[in-house]
Amino acid sequence: MRLIFALATFLSSTPVFAQEQASFPELSFPLKCELGENCWIARYVDRAPGTERADYTCGDRSQHNHKGTDFTLANLGEMAKGIAVLAAADGVVDVTRDGIKDEFANKSNHAEKTKVGLGNVVGIKHAGGMISYYGHMKEGSILVKKGDAVKAGQKIGEVGLSGLTGYPHMHFALRQSNIWYDPFDKKPMQASCSVASSESAWINKLNYTGLTLLPASFSTEVLTSESQWETPQTQISKDTKLLFLNGRTFGTLKGDKWLLKIRRPDGSVAKEYTKSIEKNQQNHRRYIGMRRPAGGFMPGIWTGEILIIRQAKDGTIEKFEDTVQVELVG
Repeated sequence: MRLIFALATFLSSTPVFAQEQASFPELSFPLKCELGENCWIARYVDRAPGTERADYTCGDRSQHNHKGTDFTLANLGEMAKGIAVLAAADGVVDVTRDGIKDEFANKSNHAEKTKVGLGNVVGIKHAGGMISYYGHMKEGSILVKKGDAVKAGQKIGEVGLSGLTGYPHMHFALRQSNIWYDPFDKKPMQASCSVASSESAWINKLNYTGLTLLPASFSTEVLTSESQWETPQTQISKDTKLLFLNGRTFGTLKGDKWLLKIRRPDGSVAKEYTKSIEKNQQNHRRYIGMRRPAGGFMPGIWTGEILIIRQAKDGTIEKFEDTVQVELVG
């Protein structure tokens, strides 16, 4: 019953301000990966009142009533390798659940997945009463049980796709006395966001980014909400009927300018596309495609380039870039 209560509270409770002083452990990074290289922040804690959404800096990097921070992988191939989830601080295991399948949540199974929202999960209670939660972990990967003492940096499982989720990631959250807290500025979920936020529970402060551009990929068909997470192809037949360059982001804003370009092996531009985004989107996909020319595509290494340009209200320009290559053979 305690597990059911804890997870139900996680998914549906509305936080209230603490009646006691929150006790924050010093948090080490909870994954064995390099942030910005093979794992990324997808969403932060929601700090906006009502039905709005905002992250701790008052940016748009959250979703309504989101109680934690989502750390995403690039694709299912990376998940299959086994990316370790690590205890963020010393503590005692307070709750675990395993046995939930790694599969995408969709319209047909949404009600079922809602019942096990965090999927396979571990909760660790730290000195002072704060509990850290690690959700959506890989089925069969959890290495600890209730009552185990754990140390910061100890592997407790692996990143998965269990529960109510549409992409491989680990949901990290903090709770004390039924109040959810944001590790990025140590404030309750309902506290106002601030552009000047500086205090952090992370031992090594994690830098905020207004946009997460995930690794680009080539494909031979238009990707779906699920197939975008498949391991990308490194070789494609030069006789493929279609060739697509795909870009994916978390945190797209209205006005962001996308530039996508496909280059042939000789460096010449085969296809290019420019688009200004018309509305904010938590998760956004964009692609360009080509039909097979007479005689097939030129064999060799093709290159895809993605550039996103963002202009802030003060006129500051930010650029987000990625390149990807694929070999066309045959």
